Amino acid sequence: MRDSFTVTRVTDIGPGEGWSFPTGFTAFAGDLYFTAEEPEHGRELYRIGRDGTAVRVTDIAEGGGSSLPDSLTAFGGALYFSAEEPEHGRELYRLDRNGAVSRVADIFPGSGGSIPGSQPEPFFEHGGALYFDAVDPAHGNELYRMTRDGTVSLVADIDPGTADADPAYFTEFRGEVYFTAGDAEHGVELFKLGRDGAVSVAADVWPGGESSIPYGYTVHDGALYFSAEDSEHGRELRRMDRDGTVSLVADINPGSADTFVSELVGYRGELYFQAETPENGAELYRIARDGAVSLVADIWPGERGSHPSDFTEYQGELYFSADDPEHRTELYKLSRDGTLSLVADIAPGAVNSNPNNFTEYQGSLFFAADEPEHGRELYRLDAEGDVHLVADINPDPVSGHPSTGSSGPHRFFEHRGDRYFVADERQHGLEVYKVSTDAFGAGDGYWPAFGG
Repeated sequence: MRDSFTVTRVTDIGPGEGWSFPTGFTAFAGDLYFTAEEPEHGRELYRIGRDGTAVRVTDIAEGGGSSLPDSLTAFGGALYFSAEEPEHGRELYRLDRNGAVSRVADIFPGSGGSIPGSQPEPFFEHGGALYFDAVDPAHGNELYRMTRDGTVSLVADIDPGTADADPAYFTEFRGEVYFTAGDAEHGVELFKLGRDGAVSVAADVWPGGESSIPYGYTVHDGALYFSAEDSEHGRELRRMDRDGTVSLVADINPGSADTFVSELVGYRGELYFQAETPENGAELYRIARDGAVSLVADIWPGERGSHPSDFTEYQGELYFSADDPEHRTELYKLSRDGTLSLVADIAPGAVNSNPNNFTEYQGSLFFAADEPEHGRELYRLDAEGDVHLVADINPDPVSGHPSTGSSGPHRFFEHRGDRYFVADERQHGLEVYKVSTDAFGAGDGYWPAFGG
């Protein structure tokens, strides 16, 4: 475990105080790829090489236009993504290992200008192929597949004709792909791509053409959990067993009223999640090993709720953000013995520190948090349970506001032994930064000279 870390700025793509808004970090062929923007070329694809230098890879929408690359996915020895340009609209592209960028397919031919192309995304790898949803003039928005040889084909016209099935939320379970889609007969329900390549309705939770609109798929202990609604119970937590049977886990908010379930996470053989009821608001629940559902704690008593979120396991304990009347939104943990406790009151008193974006790195739990002296900056929790400010990246007050500056670190991504993220240093705007172990033992801090 390291006890000191250094933060450095990696890029200054948007000159001066201009923001490059880097996003979509994806590792490919030993380099780190992402999208960013600057005035001359708009938003395009960038790369940070092994020497730490950031360069623009290509200018798909030439000039000041933006190709808006998105859904970067490494597959079959290439980097695939969606991008747009005036002639073809938004289509599927790929970057080869030799650095060549090419359009893979024009799924919606000639749909540049006011028609936005096939809009392929998001991408999901399964069984040696890349799956995604896309639009074409004959079938609407449907499920497509690309094989390793680059062949693109329609998997199924789920909602026949030009109607849209809108497949989404792809999740692998029992060697098959489950997802949400809709057709005229069943409404929006749970579908699956079977081992034989056939698409079928996996469960019609709300029969008769009504839509259960399932989402939030989470695989836990050999079952697939998700949120869906029906006329009798409203929106509640469901599960699919190994044999394909779907059942109601619990009617947490009895009757046809909805219980909005989110943030499902497995911990020590049990499934924890946030659920909201009129009596307790949004609080922490769990499904025990025997299937029993219970309220873990009413952190903010009464109907307001503590809204627990960003669950992350660290050192065998479950950390998260939650709100209470005395401390407001701070860092909490659930210990191995089931004890719930406040870890740190980072912004003392009834002031929100709003800790989130948790990521473990080199034996510490890093996250972003607010407090009055430094604003929103980078913090870490060490293995002894102590919280440290890693770096005050943006110490400058914002014009017109009495508070100190905030760098707002987010979008953490580990690459080649360092943790990259996005932050705002004010004089450079939103750019790429990295946190590294401190070889000099100088303690936590931001050293701009190392960042160029």
